[in-house]
Amino acid sequence: MMNKLFVGIGILAVTAVIIFTFNDSSNLEKTTGSTAREIIPEIQNKELSKSLISNEELSAHNTINDCWIGYKGKVYDVTLWLPKHPGTSQAILPYCGTSSEFEQAFTQQHGASKVSTLNQEGILKGDLQ
Repeated sequence: MMNKLFVGIGILAVTAVIIFTFNDSSNLEKTTGSTAREIIPEIQNKELSKSLISNEELSAHNTINDCWIGYKGKVYDVTLWLPKHPGTSQAILPYCGTSSEFEQAFTQQHGASKVSTLNQEGILKGDLQ
């Protein structure tokens, strides 16, 4: 019981240090060489990768304000990437809520050259069921 309490306090303390130390992006970038936009999805990807997402749930996230896509058996939330996409959000929007359709279009357009961008910019929601 005490061990769980200490772990909880430790997690809370580390979180507080991160928040106060890296309150603005310039401090974070000076300290780590990375921005919050680069680090937060990476943390989320590691924490959320155990969820199983059904095709039905994936297909419900099919709008410009809530866009999930499936790629290689993984489900990513790319909503925040849409306005930054060099080919405009309209290039991705028809594939929101899809897996095989998105994967086919992505591969046709980019091959494997942009997989690292997808992994970096998309927020991993879990594995596709």
